[in-house]
Amino acid sequence: MRQNPCRLIGSVLIFILAVVCVGCNNGPGVTEPSTMPTESIGQTQGTSAPETSIPGTSPPETTVPVETTVPDTTVPETTVPETTAPPETTSPVTQPVETQPPVTQPAPTVSPEPVYEYGDHYAHILNYSPEPEDHTHVYWGSGGTGKFYEGEYIFDVDYRTITYELWCSWDPIVQLAFRSSNECDSCSDVQMTPDESYHYLRIVEYNNYTCGYENHYCKQETNHLYLMRWMAEGCKYCGKTDCVSFFARSSIGFTSPDGTLCPEYDIYRDPDFYCQDCGRPTYKINPDRTQHCFSYIHSTNCHYCGVWVEARACHTCKQEDIDAFQANNN
Repeated sequence: MRQNPCRLIGSVLIFILAVVCVGCNNGPGVTEPSTMPTESIGQTQGTSAPETSIPGTSPPETTVPVETTVPDTTVPETTVPETTAPPETTSPVTQPVETQPPVTQPAPTVSPEPVYEYGDHYAHILNYSPEPEDHTHVYWGSGGTGKFYEGEYIFDVDYRTITYELWCSWDPIVQLAFRSSNECDSCSDVQMTPDESYHYLRIVEYNNYTCGYENHYCKQETNHLYLMRWMAEGCKYCGKTDCVSFFARSSIGFTSPDGTLCPEYDIYRDPDFYCQDCGRPTYKINPDRTQHCFSYIHSTNCHYCGVWVEARACHTCKQEDIDAFQANNN
């Protein structure tokens, strides 16, 4: 089919005019942003035919699609926030408030006024109310057993001022109460000297006995006679009948001869420390049974080695006898 030359020439002129117009509107280096939809970016240029303008009207501008550069998509770096564990808070353990019942003080007990029964240098509290720590003392009376407490009797005399006449005027219960008040374990203020003890015990226990001899503090007649025989024999160390060792006194004040006080005392002549027959030491010097001497009152087998021992004979065990005796008894 043969084309019309005039129509062909007109199409060429229109195309040239469109190109010129594009060059005038867009200066060099200026790129008009594409107004095409993003879907047209991927289409191939030159595939669409130029539009034919309607005669009498201005043909539309043909815009050449400009290749747009898609900027690199930068994926923002995902930062995972550091997980910080919240500080462990331990709630304080609150103990429940312990409620104590109100302390009620017991009403003070008013002790009744004491009722006294008065005697010679003493008073007896008839309505005495003993404290828990009071000691009870039991006695035998005409009606059977009875009891009294320390503090139930009040005395205005003590171990230093008591007289034998006053002591004899009291009945046995008052006497027991007096002795209890002076000899009780809780009487910390009672610390008698030998002279005070002698005066007190001679009255309350030995019927105020005295032998009448100078420097003698005898308890009773039998003790005095024993002392007189001993003195008549003379001291075993010095031979004197008036040796100072005869007039020694015990801690409670009575006469108690002590040979160690003799000026000529010899320990080897003392039977308490050395046997006067064999010369061996006693158990007070050496407790070893294979070393010291001892004896039995009656003839018997030794309790430690099994050997027969005559009455009052000197005896010292042998180790082999002790071992054999123990082996036979096990």
